[in-house]
Amino acid sequence: MLKKMISISLISLLGLTMVACSNNTVEQTPQQEDAASEVKNEEAENIIRQFEATQSSVTYKDPQSFIAGDKYLTADFAKVYHEQIRAGMEQFLKDSKGTVSGEEPTISFYKQEGDNLIYNFEVDRIITIEQPEQSITSHVKYLVTVTKQKDGSYLISDMKEVEEN
Repeated sequence: MLKKMISISLISLLGLTMVACSNNTVEQTPQQEDAASEVKNEEAENIIRQFEATQSSVTYKDPQSFIAGDKYLTADFAKVYHEQIRAGMEQFLKDSKGTVSGEEPTISFYKQEGDNLIYNFEVDRIITIEQPEQSITSHVKYLVTVTKQKDGSYLISDMKEVEEN
């Protein structure tokens, strides 16, 4: 009889332990979601960094450098980017025999809207031109939208210039 009571007590204790463990798992779910969000944000931020690396190495000597960053943009935004944002700069660099280099960008998460992650982005780019020989520093500040694609990857889908006061 004593053995039976000990067995029942151990089984009850094991059952309570399992219930307690399952409750801990439920309590950790928001933390796990936060961890998943951090990973997601790192992926999106990395896309912005990789794109900026291509933009900070543009040169008139290599026409392909002007489109190197397109792989980090949605197809629709790549078209807008070249027509509205990059076109004037590309012509200027070709005419003046210019090269762009850049500092490490500052990227900070701003907000999430559905599958869109929006970031504040700032960087100083140095434009060195051969004709006339000079160097110009350009401070660039954007709100960059990175969108989750159907395959789970992230691409830049918009960039809006932020005007400084």
